[in-house]
Amino acid sequence: MTEAMSDLNTRPLTVDDLLRPGNPYDRGELWDGRWVVCEPSGGPAEVVAIRIGGRLWAWVEDKGLGWVVGSNQGFVVARDPDRVLSPDAAFVSHARLPRVPTEGFIEGTPEFLVEVVSPDDREPNVVAKAALWISHGALVAWVVCPAKKRVTILRRGRAAEIVTEGGSADAAPALPGFEIPLERMFHHLP
Repeated sequence: MTEAMSDLNTRPLTVDDLLRPGNPYDRGELWDGRWVVCEPSGGPAEVVAIRIGGRLWAWVEDKGLGWVVGSNQGFVVARDPDRVLSPDAAFVSHARLPRVPTEGFIEGTPEFLVEVVSPDDREPNVVAKAALWISHGALVAWVVCPAKKRVTILRRGRAAEIVTEGGSADAAPALPGFEIPLERMFHHLP
């Protein structure tokens, strides 16, 4: 083990550590200087994430509002200790992010994001993560639970809203007018 690698084991990790060539960290998030592995989920969770991401991208692109990113995009939401989180899908406006960085992470939070509950997740933990996004500045977060076919919507300054069968999830005020009926989100899923 090199001296640099040994040093990483004795102090909190930073964003710079993650961006260093040859770092051993992949598929995870940085929580207050501690690396947390996030394994791929697959199954209905991935189907739902891509359905939402596709609709989000088409809607944002059609209106020229900003950027839509997927689960590989990290956001630096806190420093010292550093925290880098990755949602399943997210929207960042041109006003907040005029250009996508050519490398590394996006500083700050998206205005709107989606977290999908995978088979290995516990829904309350994912809701807590979404609340953390809101506390760091996101305007709207959806927690999508394919197993229960429901969406919990968290909005800055408002109580959580649970949308179930027959309803639609909307992204106001981050993206007024963007909504997806749950019937479309969970179509043909077990």
